[in-house]
Amino acid sequence: MSLVAGCERLGPQYREIVAHEVTDVAKLVVQFYAVQGRCPYDFHEMVAHGITRRVRFDPWHHPYMIICAEERVQVCSRAWDFDSRGDDICTEFTSLRPPPREPGDVAAPGSAGDRDG
Repeated sequence: MSLVAGCERLGPQYREIVAHEVTDVAKLVVQFYAVQGRCPYDFHEMVAHGITRRVRFDPWHHPYMIICAEERVQVCSRAWDFDSRGDDICTEFTSLRPPPREPGDVAAPGSAGDRDG
């Protein structure tokens, strides 16, 4: 997943951490969608359904925003100030539908059942 630019005031270590986290969270949302047929309301719902074991927060202790629209998901960190969208770190919108499989294709190892620790 590519990332929307942002967070000019942050050190590269935070940008790298958050870029990794928003990508991981988007994958969890896709897993939730595959099981439940809809987007989760929040992280607590993904914990309750066993998709993840814990609620994740960004380095500024804000919950990650999960934005679902028309079978697509975007995950964002509102970054240090939480008010301005200019420093947000987000995934691009990603389809919640799995790609079509060709007859005889086998799912990649670990693609359906991976859970975070």
